[in-house]
Amino acid sequence: MSSTAGSTRPTGGQRPPRPPFSVGTKVLLAALLAVPVVFGLAVPLYASETPALAGIPFFFWFQFALIPVSAVMTGTAFLVTSKHERDHRRQR
Repeated sequence: MSSTAGSTRPTGGQRPPRPPFSVGTKVLLAALLAVPVVFGLAVPLYASETPALAGIPFFFWFQFALIPVSAVMTGTAFLVTSKHERDHRRQR
């Protein structure tokens, strides 16, 4: 019995080609991934001590707040690409 029985990969161990994304999907993915990067790198936007939260300067708590926001946006981008690939496989 072959270990590739029931596999959807073509012979030769190559992955099937990725389906093309529409322009709207590309824009959505770019926005989802760019927002955390832009806010993380735009230090002058959050380089201040006020408003403090529980005695923690804004500079620090903003960066900590950006972590779950980045995770949610990256996860959403992953779900969009997964759904797109899953829908493309169903159409074949």
